[in-house]
Amino acid sequence: MLHSRDLLDQTECKNVKVPYTDYVTECEEGYEEPCEEQWVCQDDPKPESLKYCKNKQWEATDECVKIKVDNCKDVQKTFHKYEKKCDKKKVKKCEDVTKPISIDIHKRIPTQIEKDIPFRVCDGEPDHEYTPEEVATIDFSEYQS
Repeated sequence: MLHSRDLLDQTECKNVKVPYTDYVTECEEGYEEPCEEQWVCQDDPKPESLKYCKNKQWEATDECVKIKVDNCKDVQKTFHKYEKKCDKKKVKKCEDVTKPISIDIHKRIPTQIEKDIPFRVCDGEPDHEYTPEEVATIDFSEYQS
């Protein structure tokens, strides 16, 4: 049975992919063909001058020009970013120790070399042998037997 004295608080952090939305301006290239316009009098009978006309309207002439235009709009898009998320959890108290192991080195004449390898020992669980990456980053000097 585990007691609270056998447990430690451990904080575990990991990067979590989080979605967020933002607006992006998207444009499509298009063409318009605007035509020149002029005032035309709609009165009947037409007065001798346009300035005396009571019913004027703009009307397009035959002079039109094709021009390039950009039609742009803001569009909502979903993107992702990574955020650090940390959780606290209770873990068993463990002890870092070194154990002597034998390594066979393959040569013409086999020899056996003995050296200490770091292990983590926890009650009721199989021993954990540290990887070479873990050995390179953890200082085991205080655990020398």
